Amino acid sequence: MDVILQLLERLNAVAAIIGGWLLAAVGVILPEVLPSKLAAPVGWLVALTAVLTLTEVARKLTWVIVGIGWLLLAVRVVVVVLQS
Repeated sequence: MDVILQLLERLNAVAAIIGGWLLAAVGVILPEVLPSKLAAPVGWLVALTAVLTLTEVARKLTWVIVGIGWLLLAVRVVVVVLQS
């Protein structure tokens, strides 16, 4: 259980750093509008968005690979039929 807790603490620290960077970037445009308390939640949202984007890309890539597999199988069947 300690390992999971340490992992979550590190992930939260990374999320806070990412959120701090994003808040600093927004702070250049709109100074002192966003409180620093939002760093961790914003970081988590950025991380979740990145993961969801990657999984969506992986999902589409999987369908492309499956489609190519079916196409190659169909070509193989046609070649076998034409050879016999």
